[in-house]
Amino acid sequence: MIRPTCILNIDVDESIYDEENTPVELRRSYLYIAPLRVNKKPTPEPPYPPENIMGVTIKLRNHPYWVSSSDPLADEMWTEVMKPWLDAKLLKIENTVIAYNRRKKEDGEPLMDYGHLELKMDGYTLSFKSYSNDEFADVFTLADRFRTLLNTGCMKGMENDIVRVEFPWQDPEVLQAAWDAAHEAELAAQAEAEATAKAEAEAAAAAAEAAEEGEQIPLGEDGDYDDSAFAGAPLKDLDDDEDAEEEEEEFDVRGYCF
Repeated sequence: MIRPTCILNIDVDESIYDEENTPVELRRSYLYIAPLRVNKKPTPEPPYPPENIMGVTIKLRNHPYWVSSSDPLADEMWTEVMKPWLDAKLLKIENTVIAYNRRKKEDGEPLMDYGHLELKMDGYTLSFKSYSNDEFADVFTLADRFRTLLNTGCMKGMENDIVRVEFPWQDPEVLQAAWDAAHEAELAAQAEAEATAKAEAEAAAAAAEAAEEGEQIPLGEDGDYDDSAFAGAPLKDLDDDEDAEEEEEEFDVRGYCF
């Protein structure tokens, strides 16, 4: 029975790569699907975001399946062999991604998401953007569309000039514009937060300084004491205080005479 073989190549961004745990955990989870390589991938420069990549290198020796003109059995190899095998293999990968991340979530650890799925198939690299954390795009439908273009469409006769196909194509200008907009928004938010923190700090410092200095004596326009706040209030004769003090002293003296 003719069937392909494959090797998994999982590229993990270096920002989350754990030298001791990452390779062990991934091999423990994915090795039942196929032989596995775990690679530490450098974080790309903007505008490209950091991401992990699930790579699958597929081999089907001595049985061409891309271009039908090169082999009359290519169409049969594609529909009868490659399609069911690829569908089953990708289903295993998706289910394993889900199970792996479920354990990560239960343990309170960051999930291992994949930005792209990359298939290396007999000279071509097909890159599929992952539209969710767990599932990849309809891989075989898109790959079949590419094969049709090679055989009967605009790419006919160009099969030797194509190396990589992206679904969808990542336009560098679009990526750069999106990154610039996000970066500007981040800088604006940061500046606003800093201004707010500075204003709050200045207000707190002013309040603390006022509390430390205490209540100030009010002065009028001529520099003299301003008693306008007490206008109309009844005045108390200082002599009243002295008389009260003398009466208290006399009471104390009388209180201790027997």
